[in-house]
Amino acid sequence: MKFKDYTWDKEFEIKGYFSERSDDIATTNNNLSGVLHYSPREIVLELFGAFEEETGISFGFGKNLEKVYGYSSNGNILILNTYGEPSGTSTYPGFPITKYRVKNFKIYNVFYNAIDDFDGGSESFKALINKLESQEIKDYKFSFEHIEEWIEKSLVTIKHGEKQTIFESAVNEYQPTKVLIESLEMNFEDMAILHSSFTTTSFTSDYFIKLTSADSSIRCFDEFYQASRKFKEFIEILSNIPLSFTNIEFLVDYKMLKDKRLPIIKGKYFVQHARKSKKWGHSQQDISLRKLEDDFERILNHWFNKSEEPEFIVGQFSKNLHGDLYLEDQLVDAIRNLEVYSRNFKNFKIAQCLSDIEEKEKQSLLDYINTHILVEVRRKFRNRLKFNKKEPSLSERLKNLFESIDEFNQTKIFSNNDKELLITKLTQTRNYYTHGDSKDKYPEMITDIHEMYETKLLLQEVLRYYIYQELGMKYAYKNF
Repeated sequence: MKFKDYTWDKEFEIKGYFSERSDDIATTNNNLSGVLHYSPREIVLELFGAFEEETGISFGFGKNLEKVYGYSSNGNILILNTYGEPSGTSTYPGFPITKYRVKNFKIYNVFYNAIDDFDGGSESFKALINKLESQEIKDYKFSFEHIEEWIEKSLVTIKHGEKQTIFESAVNEYQPTKVLIESLEMNFEDMAILHSSFTTTSFTSDYFIKLTSADSSIRCFDEFYQASRKFKEFIEILSNIPLSFTNIEFLVDYKMLKDKRLPIIKGKYFVQHARKSKKWGHSQQDISLRKLEDDFERILNHWFNKSEEPEFIVGQFSKNLHGDLYLEDQLVDAIRNLEVYSRNFKNFKIAQCLSDIEEKEKQSLLDYINTHILVEVRRKFRNRLKFNKKEPSLSERLKNLFESIDEFNQTKIFSNNDKELLITKLTQTRNYYTHGDSKDKYPEMITDIHEMYETKLLLQEVLRYYIYQELGMKYAYKNF
């Protein structure tokens, strides 16, 4: 299997030699042959043998290792982070088999002949892996499900003749969108590659996003990875579709050869994850890169500038998209997300209003304080009579959120729903599932499965409305 063919959405195996020490991967003394089995939901390293315990005594459970180094049969280097304890051991005639579950791993394609002073010995590999473990990279590329539909820029033009339809490459006409993410000091650029086949006379295309440091400096891998995750969450929020990465590739080092950049070390990153594919429909086209082109830089910078504030909401929203949670949990999460949004983004307080009689009596007390109490302590007593703003209840927050939506979208989102009754139902449902009280205390709580599902979608749409407002985007209701 070629290096370019290792992607998140495929299952594959990598055969090679593995060691607990970085300088042993290319020797035959202290390593073990094995197979790395990758699938999105599970990554397992199967070793033919077992690493020796430090005491020299083995009880047959296998050695705890948090990191394993590998050298594949086609010369790639692997660095694997495991869960530590072996997930299973078994014995066949002559040798044991040890299995480790892997959290994540990186695989590196290395042009060894272009590395200065690399002789293939233990010290050379040790120095090389030390460089790789520094995680310093020059650029970072990633793609995700439906990226072609989201970018919405064709690489092929179609010409209709009298008796035939002609497909031609439009790669030279491709106009990438280049944006500076100011808060991260990173450049964002969409890119595409067109592959043609002479045997089948067909085209295939690869779209991806490239991130680089704004000042062309070397950055840590994790900085780019976290940025790509936040960007993927941005598209999930706008599209209301669960998305998974399909490829993450990065450049560690290169050399200039006749004004061209020759990659010396390229890497790919993989992590255990769940995939939950959903069709990209016509309702998502309004948020495509091509449609957002003029406003994209402003919107994207809004997202990254505010990314820390709605982090909990975004995390819960993404969890509901990807997970297989009970419907009750999804509904409670949707209610909680709106409550959190109201607390963090809406300056909504309820003043305690006094009646005319209460105001009159309050003034009488103030007059008494100002005339009969020692001057030194008057301020203290006057402050006792101040009425602070009351923290709004859940029902008051929901009412404020619902009624703050513009009239057109309010009508579309709530349709024929009685908002007052809906707020009562939501409050009682949240309280029941939060406090676990008797159902008799909550006669209006939602129990019907169909109603739960429809209400969850409605609340997610309300949240999306407000996220669009935060990003300065025009919200258009789509029938969910």
